[in-house]
Amino acid sequence: MSVVPVVPVVPVMPVIPVTDSTLTKPASGEEPKPAQGADDLAAAHAAAKRGDWAAARAGFAAAVERTPEDAALLAELGWAEFNAGDLTGARSHTDAALAKVSEPRRRAAMLYNLGRIAEAGGDVAAAATAYKESLTLRPNKIVQARLGKLQPADAATGPDACHAWRPKAALCGCINGPELSDPCKLAPLKELADADLHTLTVEDELGGKQYYLVEGSDRGYSVLEMAGWDYGFYAFRYLRGERRTLSDGRELLRIDGEQTEGEQDNRADIAYSMATQSAHLCVRTPGSGEPAKCVLEVPLQIEGRQQALGDGVTKAPPPKIERARFELTIAADGRVSTKLVEGTAALVESQNLGRWLDAQGVVLAPLP
Repeated sequence: MSVVPVVPVVPVMPVIPVTDSTLTKPASGEEPKPAQGADDLAAAHAAAKRGDWAAARAGFAAAVERTPEDAALLAELGWAEFNAGDLTGARSHTDAALAKVSEPRRRAAMLYNLGRIAEAGGDVAAAATAYKESLTLRPNKIVQARLGKLQPADAATGPDACHAWRPKAALCGCINGPELSDPCKLAPLKELADADLHTLTVEDELGGKQYYLVEGSDRGYSVLEMAGWDYGFYAFRYLRGERRTLSDGRELLRIDGEQTEGEQDNRADIAYSMATQSAHLCVRTPGSGEPAKCVLEVPLQIEGRQQALGDGVTKAPPPKIERARFELTIAADGRVSTKLVEGTAALVESQNLGRWLDAQGVVLAPLP
């Protein structure tokens, strides 16, 4: 159960801010002239934002022609070509971008793009390989979902495969497979200790940590969902918990959490961060013997921050902040309603949460 990013989860396409401060090479005896194309590049980004992929492709292609070694521009051109239907160009430019990038998070984003390109071309095996490689570099629920749809059988490990009751000693191996069964730590979730809920912390081979929401009972333990991760700029924490009985006798477990993700662009001297707060709604039927099932993830607040980095001499300007906040209502019968009370729809939709804009009466699905 990932708490909706930044990062990200992180946006799907590589969010790699670009500045074009290059000077046009002067002819002999001429004065240097400012590079042409900064406005065109801004127009290309604007076209991509509004979904005009033909215009975006043309703009990014012109930028790549000026600076063909820029991996960020190559990746953006490849993504624009993919969305414009040019799979051949998209594959070529995404491969070229990957050949120039070693930083794990950027490679992960580009590999996701490569998987989407391969998937659109019908090459399921290549798409799955790209998604798997992306996930080894950066946990991401969107990438995991794409992989799960391609190869459902691959869910032999992970939270979906661990929903059934099992002994405590089998939890770690269930998540990561026997070869990554240690280290792993289970701790009570203090906000909902009376509901016998726990967090399972798993350290991965890259030095990051993954967190899972686990329910306990006299039958053992059941992994509900992935709750978040801590990997570089990524972090997750619980804020609060709530337990209530619905009119149909089911119990509702509400677990609020916060996830933050960030990225620093040293070339542009800007740091970006995204913080999201969500309510995760899980239901169970007392006495059924079945574990709880998390059925909805509802946004509470989204905050995007852009901060210029100081140079140690001049004072950095105040950060630019965008924020969207929701009002959440849960009726006694389990119907969930949301209302946007602060911010813009554009920020919400950019995080793939548009379905929750003033949603009325979304029903908590019953357990099967």
